[in-house]
Parts: sequence; structure tokens; C-alpha cells
Amino acid sequence: MAYVVQRPELTFKEKAYLPSILNGLKITFGHFKKMIKGETKVTMQYPEEKWDSQFRSTTAVRRRS
Repeated sequence: MAYVVQRPELTFKEKAYLPSILNGLKITFGHFKKMIKGETKVTMQYPEEKWDSQFRSTTAVRRRS
């Protein structure tokens, strides 16, 4: 037996997903601004830069003998 769930009526603004789109753009531009200012790293140059100690605890894939 199927259950029928009543959906709430959405306003036009909610139907257009405008608040969600604007919030996502705000987060994206915030990250972009931090990257441009040099506050965050974008990539790790592998041979020159090594992983931090926090990554050493990640699980490793091991082969069965």
C-alpha cells in the first residue's frame, strides 16, 4: 500500500531555487576570493611538498598474499 505525502505549497521564490543558487554562489566566490588572496592552497606539488601528518592515518589497500 502506497502512502501519499502532502507537499507544502512553495512560493515563487522557492520554486525558482533562487535563494539556494545565490547561497551557492556566495560560498563559491568566498572560496575564490581566499584563493586569489593566497589564504588557501589550491594544489599540492607532490615531490616537493609532502602530506601532513593527519593524512598518515588513512587506510591503505593491501594485497592478499
